[in-house]
Amino acid sequence: MTAAAHLCWDYEARPVDLSNCLAVHALATDYHNPGLADTVLAFVHLYFQQVAQSQEFLQMDAQQLTAVLASDSVDVVSEDEVWEAVLRWLDHDCPARLEHVSPLLQVVRAACLSEPCRQEYALILRSAPTGTPQCAMELVGGTTQIAKPRHSVGAQEVILCLGGTYEEPFVEEEARVDVFCPSIPAVWRLKDLPDLVECCSAVLLDPGCIMINSMNCIGTVQRNSHYTGLRDEWRAIEGILPEHQEPLRESPLRQAGALAALNGRVYAAGGFDPFAYGGVKALASVDAYDPRSDSWGAVAALPVGLMGMAMVACEGRLYAFGGEDTEDVSNAAFSYDPAANAWIRLADMPTARSGCRAYVAPDGLIYVTGGETGTTARRVHVEAYDRVTNQWHRKGDLVVERSEHECVCVGGRLYAIGGIFTEGVYHDSIEVYDEETDSWALHKCRLLQPKFGFGCVVMKLKQPRTTAGRL
Repeated sequence: MTAAAHLCWDYEARPVDLSNCLAVHALATDYHNPGLADTVLAFVHLYFQQVAQSQEFLQMDAQQLTAVLASDSVDVVSEDEVWEAVLRWLDHDCPARLEHVSPLLQVVRAACLSEPCRQEYALILRSAPTGTPQCAMELVGGTTQIAKPRHSVGAQEVILCLGGTYEEPFVEEEARVDVFCPSIPAVWRLKDLPDLVECCSAVLLDPGCIMINSMNCIGTVQRNSHYTGLRDEWRAIEGILPEHQEPLRESPLRQAGALAALNGRVYAAGGFDPFAYGGVKALASVDAYDPRSDSWGAVAALPVGLMGMAMVACEGRLYAFGGEDTEDVSNAAFSYDPAANAWIRLADMPTARSGCRAYVAPDGLIYVTGGETGTTARRVHVEAYDRVTNQWHRKGDLVVERSEHECVCVGGRLYAIGGIFTEGVYHDSIEVYDEETDSWALHKCRLLQPKFGFGCVVMKLKQPRTTAGRL
């Protein structure tokens, strides 16, 4: 037996870690030790995020890389991480590795990529050598193995709290992103957003792409940001929501507007234009963004101009609640049908309020939580709208008054997060709703600092590993 073979067999009794796992896997494969090869491959899949950042990863041969990426067990939050690892490997020695583009494209789950990465994939696909018809099919939603999502064992459903305003020791907008994971439970911090943001709304376009509508200290800025789990970083996506130096009529600047995603489009409604002549005036306009064509278009306006309203998508329609015009707080409720391009008036909310938040609960009701009356009074009220009967039902009150907070559903449970308690006093507390007892309770976790006016999205992420993996 050769020295290399002895070394391979010796690793059965020696530690395998991030620094040597790929080399050990290659040895075990070359010298026909399938038990060790399978064990080490499972380790590589589990710690793929860290392995993909190593120098050893860049030195892999194409056959080994293809074998690693072909598995369902690569532990990633989204397919974007696999795609970025492939690009990093190709870029390391691009001229020599171009011949391997086609087989690598076939092990990337193209149908599971976010829209920006899918566009990159399509560009490379068109310039790749022939022989990738299966990839082309998957790019438009095929049903074979490449369209299946991978089985991530480390990812948890979490709530991202994006930007907002906090007091430490002065009222300031911020770029930080807090993560709350109810299932662990734990709170930790991600890499900051590219810019300071307040009065923020956010929606998840797809598993890897978050659209943010916000105001910062120089005015209202609309941007699209993309979170990359592989490198724990944000990047601006050019051309989707550029920063506007002047108000654009086809996509009005909005402060205190509402944002919601429906049928692959993002709708921005109401709010006010801070640059409008003659002072603050609530907007009735509604615009829809289509990421496939990278374009905005006006749709039917709200029946009245409103700012600070809550808006949510449910069963193919948009629902908008409350808000205020330039004079009064509203209890109005509206529904938008995209097929008819029309808004209809629904039964009024029992309680008029702005700065409230809405979310669809597992029972199908739309819960509207908190808010303010237009003076300094915040609300603990929770009211649920029944879409079938067009009726409202009073639910258990929040534990504490809050407005400009966030309300999201994770694991079948509703959470109310942060917000304003009273003028100049903000919450870091989190409440959770128990449907059986119709009551709210304070969660043991808190945000990393009190804040309001932040955006929330629910997505899958891993809790950061505090130690390097070992086998």
